[in-house]
Amino acid sequence: MPILGLLSDSHGQAALTQTAVNILLDNQADILIHCGDICTPEVLDALAVNYPPSHPQAGTQVEVHLVFGNSDYNYQSLATYAHSLGLIVDHPTGYITLPDNRTLAFTHGHEHRILSTLLTQHTPFIIHGHTHRRTDFTEQSSRIINPGAFTRVSQPTVATLNTQTDKLVFHPVPSS
Repeated sequence: MPILGLLSDSHGQAALTQTAVNILLDNQADILIHCGDICTPEVLDALAVNYPPSHPQAGTQVEVHLVFGNSDYNYQSLATYAHSLGLIVDHPTGYITLPDNRTLAFTHGHEHRILSTLLTQHTPFIIHGHTHRRTDFTEQSSRIINPGAFTRVSQPTVATLNTQTDKLVFHPVPSS
């Protein structure tokens, strides 16, 4: 699992989400993580895709983890639908153990108590959305990453994180 595809704050923009997923897979993402504010079943449909022919797991379903955000008012029904599509719901916080045993946590970011706890626990990677601002900085001993958003931004973005090299790349998502 060297490359993670990170996205957040789709806010019902299924077509943009599909474009973003394609960008992440074109950049060799092995696993996708959506950090909430999905808002519609159509966004979940856009996440439920197979690996492209160029990927070693070509033809099998992409592993997708997700949490819900403050705009996911109907998150229980979205969770049921996500499960039916084979997506992994880790709400309100998900954890992935990286090959070198570091922990990556992801949440939406609107519950400050969760972010504070992750910082106190010195979680190596904290991925979140909510602010709609792409960020990459270190606080205490945690690297905090927000891949950006699809609404209320001048340029929608997603990101890939190479977990072997720790290289983060933001990718613009064309909106028209």
